[in-house]
Formats: sequence, structure tokens, C-alpha cells
Amino acid sequence: MHSIMKRYPKQHTSLKDEKAFVIRTSTRYVIFKALLPLMLTLLIAGVAAIFQIGYLLYIVIIPLGYGLYQTIFYLSVKYEIREGQIKYHRGVFGHQTDFLEIYRIKDFTVRKPFMLRILGAMHIHMATSDKSHPNFRMEGIPVSNIAEVMRDLTERARAKKGVYEID
Repeated sequence: MHSIMKRYPKQHTSLKDEKAFVIRTSTRYVIFKALLPLMLTLLIAGVAAIFQIGYLLYIVIIPLGYGLYQTIFYLSVKYEIREGQIKYHRGVFGHQTDFLEIYRIKDFTVRKPFMLRILGAMHIHMATSDKSHPNFRMEGIPVSNIAEVMRDLTERARAKKGVYEID
């Protein structure tokens, strides 16, 4: 299985012995989402160079730069989950960190479309009461039981703070 499953098996949902754990975007997801289109762009550039079609080389430069940027961006994404909050780090040239208090999470949805199942990745969508992130997404993370761990952390944080959801 994956490293998260080894570190946090289903019966272990406490972070007391560890301060935080970090989840990064799955490498296979990065390859599928950014590197594959980048390689196809390089293939088109190679064909244009072989057949001496100069204008195609100029057309390929923008997608090539964008694909390289996307690859670096997806590799920079990091989710740091602590007892009371989630930190979402991202950025290539400028770095941004967002914080989400765990007790604000209302609902979890784990999505594993066919292509992500092949890649061993998943998306977690969270509906929250946070103003800046009403729909928080963890995209392309390795398949694990992290949703169950976070659900348990949410329930504990709500009980600790005395927060109840009223619809």
C-alpha cells in the first residue's frame, strides 16, 4: 500500500505522537496531468523540426512553457495536516500558504475516477464553513485512508471547541 496507510492504519487516527503529517501530490498524477501533455508538445516540436515546419516550432513554445510550469506547480503542492488545522502550501515563483481550521469541515467526498484509480490517486473534496475556502480540494493525492483520519480529527476538534452544526 502507500506510505500514509503504513503510517496511519485504519485503527490509528491520533496525531498525538506526531506533530503533523504531509501529503504531496502523487507523482503519477503529476505525470498524467502535466508531463504527458508536455511530452506530446515535445513530440510535435520534434516532428516540426524533422520536417522543417518552422511555424510549428513557434506555436509549440507557449504550451511547452505552460506544461513545464504546471509540472513544477503540481510538484510544489503540499498539504500539512495537524491536530487542529490543514495548511495548504503551493507556488512556483511566489509561495502561498492557506490555513483551514479542521472544525470548520462539514462534509467529505472522496473521488476516484477511473483514470485516477489506475494512477493510484484520488481527490478529496471538503465542504467547509470557511469564508475563503467554502469548497476545499486535495487533488491527486495518493490513495489512503486520510479521509477517515480527517473525519475523526474533525469530530474531535468540534467536540473540543464545542462546535455544533445547525442547518
